[in-house]
Amino acid sequence: MSSLNERRKFFLCMGLVAAITLSVYAPTLHYPFISYDDPVYIIDNPHVVNGLSWDGIKWAFRSTVSLHYHPVTWISHMVDVEFFGMEPGAHHASAIIIHALATILLFTVIHRWTRHVWSAAFVAILFGIHPLHVESVAWLSERKDVLAGFFLALVLLAYGEYSRRPSVFRYLTVVLFFVCGLLSKATLVVLPAALLLLDYWPLGRFQHTKTNLQPGLAPPIKMRTVSYIRAVLEKTPLGILSVLLALGTLYLQGAGSNMVQLGAMPWTFRLSNAALSATTYMGKTFWPSGLAFFYPMHPIPSLDAVMSALLILSLSIGAVFQVRKRPYLFVGWFWFLFFLLPVIGIAQVGIQARADRYAYLPLIGLGLGMAGTIREMAAEKNSRYKGLVLTLTALFLLGITGVAVRQVGFWRSNLDLFQRAVDVTENNFIAHNNLGDEYFARRQFKEAEAHFRQATEIMPLEPHLFVNLGNVLLIQKRHADAISAFEQALSIKDDYKSALVGLARAYILSDRFEDGLAFYRKASGSLPGSADSHRFAGNAYLGQGRLDEAATHFERAANMNPQNPELWFRLGLTYTAQGRQAEAVKCFERALALNPGYELARKALQYSHSKLGETNPLP
Repeated sequence: MSSLNERRKFFLCMGLVAAITLSVYAPTLHYPFISYDDPVYIIDNPHVVNGLSWDGIKWAFRSTVSLHYHPVTWISHMVDVEFFGMEPGAHHASAIIIHALATILLFTVIHRWTRHVWSAAFVAILFGIHPLHVESVAWLSERKDVLAGFFLALVLLAYGEYSRRPSVFRYLTVVLFFVCGLLSKATLVVLPAALLLLDYWPLGRFQHTKTNLQPGLAPPIKMRTVSYIRAVLEKTPLGILSVLLALGTLYLQGAGSNMVQLGAMPWTFRLSNAALSATTYMGKTFWPSGLAFFYPMHPIPSLDAVMSALLILSLSIGAVFQVRKRPYLFVGWFWFLFFLLPVIGIAQVGIQARADRYAYLPLIGLGLGMAGTIREMAAEKNSRYKGLVLTLTALFLLGITGVAVRQVGFWRSNLDLFQRAVDVTENNFIAHNNLGDEYFARRQFKEAEAHFRQATEIMPLEPHLFVNLGNVLLIQKRHADAISAFEQALSIKDDYKSALVGLARAYILSDRFEDGLAFYRKASGSLPGSADSHRFAGNAYLGQGRLDEAATHFERAANMNPQNPELWFRLGLTYTAQGRQAEAVKCFERALALNPGYELARKALQYSHSKLGETNPLP
């Protein structure tokens, strides 16, 4: 009867964990793609929008787009497109399901290892709905996070079976899931070290390990014991895979512009930011306020850095001293630190100080430590605290659920997301720039200009910010101000193509046509007879309404570079303006054949068919 009750309790808690997780993220089913990174990963990626294909799979394993190596992530996006097209709600559904499965698997693993259903439920709910995890689930570009969490949970499940009954098949299963995880996101490189922590507790695999646990905290499952050396040796193949992927990722990011060069940022700042970020993640675990999609870097006061480092050191020493009596604190704390190492900023990738998504896997460790502490404090001999402990735990879970629901709401649109970042952070030039882009897309040019100006004031050495400002000034016909903005961008980077093109447009609109053409040619960076030069000239003539000259240049450009869908689209637009609808149809069809996700070309094709009085054969 007791066994039956335990099984009922297990499935009841599993259902509760799944229901809470799914309900928190259900609103994202109605959310659109986000303009920040989603175009790179999904919307404008021709390999993804073509769906699942052998060529796409080969590209995924060769791709260095975004300067990360995660072919499994690319393939998952392709699968979404193959089955659901470009409907964002379906893509969100995939992310929610993967995250929910990871949460349920985590619950199952912890319950199997501890035989304590409420501790397992606590860790799983914390993982499933914590506001720090909203970014990883609600942001489709972060599919790599939920995939990494899913494969991590599968590794833990397989590793538990291997530890209980070692065999070659079970070991290879661990390796398979680990490789899939690595190919989803490189942060799993630290997993071999984390498995050594789990060997100590809760698996209790080490020979001659002496613990002084509180009653009921000892590992409930009899595992095959191994020596320390054997435990390390069996992780060695996993460690080699980790090292190879880590070196490859660092090479990709170092070769690109995503990784800050070691000499460009002082080690003192890197270490200070790492220490402050780690303590910030801890603080946000308990009080998740002021969350944003991007946190800009700021000067760090020396006192803050020193205090953060001392806190980490103190907690680490305390965890070591508690290793025998309270191993869940030791394992949980060092799991947290291990999984922060790849993303903490010592090898700085990107320009953010920290990111909520970086806490996705580390938070499992804090959850283990919190669950063990709650369980011990609520144990029989401390029963006088039991009611208080359970009440505070329930209030904490209710609180983070409410915050998570609110945080999910900020992802409903670009405007909500970027405005939230401006509201809760300081000097956030990325958020201001993105707000400017969003207002520009909505044709609210005054608001766009205000945010672009704020971005340039915060970060006056970023040329693309001045280009954005110039573009919004240009569309308001403030040609002189636009020229000034583009010239400012060129003073920062004299060969910046976007600024050269913007300046060319500004000159042409200011009736300085030859000057404009000269800047178009300079922007092409090549001989006057190149495809780029013809494209720029075609744009210039099209902007002047000189359709015959524009058509001539676009024809030459498209013939020189026939695999470029934009050239066929621009040629089609020119033909449409000339009334040559039949020829325009062929151009738009050519553009769509090269890029089936080219929505502007699809709409233009529909327009041309309507002018010809034909039925558009495309959906």
